[in-house]
Amino acid sequence: MMKFKSSLFIQYLLIFSLIAIVPVVTTCSALLFSHNTLTEEVIQSNQSSLELIQQSLDIKVLEFINIPSLIEQNPSLTKNSLQNNPGNAISNIKEITSAHNFINNIIINIRDSNYFYSSKGTFHTEDLPVQNFMSDLLQNGYSCATVLSMINSVTTPTFWPVDSLSNVPNELYLFSPVYNTEFQYESQNASRVSIILINREAIHDLFRASQTNSEESILLLNADKQLLTYLTSNVSTDTIQQICDYIRSSTDTAEILRLTVNGVENIIFISQSAQTGLYYVRFLPEHVAYQPIYQMRNISFAILAAVLVLSVFLVGYGMKRSYVPIRTLADWIQSKQPTTLNARNELLLFKKVFDDTFEQNSNMSELISNSKYGLIDHFLKDLICGNFSSETEFAAACRKLNISFTKKYYAVACVLVESNSDEDSNIDFNLVLDAIRDELPDNISIQIKDLLFAGKLIIVLNSDSDDLAAYKNVIATIKQRLLDQADILTSIGMGSYYGSYEYVGKSYLEATNALDYRLIYGKDCLITQEMCNIDKNELIYPTEDISLLASALLSKDAEAASEAIYRLNAYAKSPHCTLHSAKYICYDTFSVLKKMPAFMNVGYSNSSSDNLDITKLTDYDNIDEFFTALQRIIQNAIGAPKAVTSESDLGPQLVEYIEQHCFSYNFQISTIAEHFSISAPSMRKIFREYTGIGISDYVTNIKMERAMQLLRETDTNVQEIVTEIGNTDASAFIRLFKKKTGMTPGQYRKANRI
Repeated sequence: MMKFKSSLFIQYLLIFSLIAIVPVVTTCSALLFSHNTLTEEVIQSNQSSLELIQQSLDIKVLEFINIPSLIEQNPSLTKNSLQNNPGNAISNIKEITSAHNFINNIIINIRDSNYFYSSKGTFHTEDLPVQNFMSDLLQNGYSCATVLSMINSVTTPTFWPVDSLSNVPNELYLFSPVYNTEFQYESQNASRVSIILINREAIHDLFRASQTNSEESILLLNADKQLLTYLTSNVSTDTIQQICDYIRSSTDTAEILRLTVNGVENIIFISQSAQTGLYYVRFLPEHVAYQPIYQMRNISFAILAAVLVLSVFLVGYGMKRSYVPIRTLADWIQSKQPTTLNARNELLLFKKVFDDTFEQNSNMSELISNSKYGLIDHFLKDLICGNFSSETEFAAACRKLNISFTKKYYAVACVLVESNSDEDSNIDFNLVLDAIRDELPDNISIQIKDLLFAGKLIIVLNSDSDDLAAYKNVIATIKQRLLDQADILTSIGMGSYYGSYEYVGKSYLEATNALDYRLIYGKDCLITQEMCNIDKNELIYPTEDISLLASALLSKDAEAASEAIYRLNAYAKSPHCTLHSAKYICYDTFSVLKKMPAFMNVGYSNSSSDNLDITKLTDYDNIDEFFTALQRIIQNAIGAPKAVTSESDLGPQLVEYIEQHCFSYNFQISTIAEHFSISAPSMRKIFREYTGIGISDYVTNIKMERAMQLLRETDTNVQEIVTEIGNTDASAFIRLFKKKTGMTPGQYRKANRI
């Protein structure tokens, strides 16, 4: 029976409950935020709609108010013109009327006169009751006397208000005085009065175009808050009257009011025009205004309920899928190991079991790893030596060791690990393996034989490709990666590819032979078969130059000896000379030296800086160093002048020479020893004793200081800086710069720009 009272059970339950609570809290927060946002949006939308109505109608109202000014400016509508030439006046009134699509008619009355002039003709005061507009007013409770009183008393543009909602005129009437001089209301000399009949339905159409809800109602009030016209939908006149009374009696200047009429809560939006003084009122039931919010709230509650159900399901499902298997495993462990601690927390139980077996597993893994490594090492040795009797035996050995030698072609590369500094350092083989195997092409398999005790590695490549360039690119990439990741400088010789495992040994011999060409190509090189001059025809062996050297040594002719050594060195490095011949030139030259009585103190294995060791020929960076050492010994023996008289003098001169020449493209450390006619080891020893650091590090520091100066003081790009300090590889410079300063050149320039 499972135990559900452990501390781990409680922890899991709390975690999953928290996971379930988070979406619920998030949903509730979103609900609250969306509700408040939607409420503000509804209010803002209705207010914006009202302002849109106001802007649209204000334009028209200003046109109506400006008509008396047009009449005043029209010479055919003056008092005299109306009386003396009514036909022309009527024509002009028609023209003004037709220019405004909201106006049905314009009527002009001369004060203290019984005549009226309109776009439809002239009529007398006695005929006023039978006019269409007057009939409209009479039917809605107004009298001729009231209209005439308004005509005689109006001093400013005035809209005729609606006195009774049950009898609303068909048109909206604007009474406005027309002055003899400028259009100014404070003047009392208005000779005429204009009555502008405005199409009320056209105004309603404008209201409808601005509506955002079919259930909203729109009212238009004058500056005294008297109703002029309205557009309503399913609203009683009683409701309109109550709202108008409420607005007139309210002292609240807020733009939004609330009023309950017949049990219905109404939201009222009010906006007064600063240009016309008219009040624009928009109202609608609250449940209509907030209908989107109610819909959103219902949807949100449904979502919240779904989230709650899902949360409960997730808690149960999560506990079943995560905790129950752990508890089951704990019960199984305790049933198999009754003596194991019965921990309240299952993880502590697992830790105890793991601690009990970890040491044994570690020891076993180490034994297996070492054993497998020894087997693979033996396998590679047999492969190179060709000790497999058949393809079947070879395939069986591969399967047993899980080695992927299943492709057609094989090639071998010999890697010589060079010293990347003046002092040797221990090499981490695991770091080397990681650098070699990192990001290899999928079509190439690699196995490595560890000979680091001898400073070498053997790399066996297996691929379906018969393109030697593909193998060369892989080896070149490995060479660069060893330098970048493991800080290991290498020289690599590479053999040809062959279509059978039986020829791996032959490729290995070719690789070791190619590596010997390091004597010609120098330190840090990659040599392939096409670079090995084995089958090419040579020039005649330089026997004459060797004889010339012997004669110069017998006669102690330093100049002739130097000339002979120069010619032998040049020939050994020429493309016409094979490695075999280059080695024999060195041997023969050394033999001539040993036979001279003055050089009897030159030993084969003496490591003194005053002697030449022919057995360590491949220890030189290149063949130039060998001949430089040879030149120094000859000069010392036959009395040729040295570049300096003592080591104490040589130190400052070495520093001066390096600082003057290290930025040259052709500058090499090996040429320094040749310039001062001393051996490279002696030069390095003297320089370190004088400066405290190696020559390579000193040169690097000088170049870095110059590069940093250029980055601080100029806008020169990195490639130009690399060229100026004597380097050729910009990427290598950037890596070295970052290693020295902790920053890239661009970061350094940005941080230290003067």
